Amino acid sequence: MPNGRAPAPLADTRVQFHLDQTHLLAVHETQIAIYEAPKLECLKQFVPREASGPITHATYSCDSQSIYVSFEDGSVGVLTASTLRLRCRINQTAYLHPNPSLRVYPLVIAAHPSESNQFALGLTDGGVHVLEPLESEGRWGSPPPTENGAGPSTPSGASVSEQPQ
Repeated sequence: MPNGRAPAPLADTRVQFHLDQTHLLAVHETQIAIYEAPKLECLKQFVPREASGPITHATYSCDSQSIYVSFEDGSVGVLTASTLRLRCRINQTAYLHPNPSLRVYPLVIAAHPSESNQFALGLTDGGVHVLEPLESEGRWGSPPPTENGAGPSTPSGASVSEQPQ
């Protein structure tokens, strides 16, 4: 468990094999972790910021290069599977119509079986949304070039990097 967080008594832990069949993705409401299957050794962890709320679900993309993760605040993250670095964050306003009286968020996330940049969200209200990056971007986390030519950045100005820590 991440420091400072108490285990939830009824929280599920879900696991999924990587395509290489030697790594496991473990998903809990408090964290995502990659394990080496033969030794069950934890190789990497991703602990979301508290503001996102609990993780509701996560899955590998069909090519196991990305991990799609949904949060109780309605946002969705796209992680680089090899580093567990956040590549892209999708706000719920990108796929939901704002209605403050309804608390709708993704309960489950499913990767497309052959399109590595496409996934579906199953929502608490029974709705389903299929998401994919804009055609001009090509893949999740491909930011537009900055105006000053200083390199890639997100709309908020934070730099984008897929380099390991």
